[in-house]
Amino acid sequence: MSSFPVNEFLFASRSGSLLTNSDTANWAYIDELTLVFDETSGGLYLVTLTIPDTWNDNDMCGAEFRLVLGVSGGDATELAVGYYYSALAGQRVPFSLACLAEVFPTRGGVWVAAEWAAREGGTAYIGAKGLSSLSAIGQPVP
Repeated sequence: MSSFPVNEFLFASRSGSLLTNSDTANWAYIDELTLVFDETSGGLYLVTLTIPDTWNDNDMCGAEFRLVLGVSGGDATELAVGYYYSALAGQRVPFSLACLAEVFPTRGGVWVAAEWAAREGGTAYIGAKGLSSLSAIGQPVP
């Protein structure tokens, strides 16, 4: 049996509803769901996105979520992607996405953020009920 020691915990949350639609179909950051790692926070982290309330306004619509890792002033790299899909309009379900992220901090800082985009037509909604969150637990390497 292996262990995953935890010496650091980062957490970001937001409440309130957001929407995105397939007319734009571009990735958009989920407001306030970004974690910033400083110069001493390098290591291996379990990153978890939790959204308690996701739904769409059209049958057969959905939303795609992803976690990205970026360096200040640079491009972001996709860590994980997940898809919410419902055959029924207005059906409310929770959504969660998790991955391991190896963070190599730099002087300018490193961040992990949650993004989303609507897929398959219609408008997707998140977060009207409960608290959406992004967290990272891990073991910084000195």
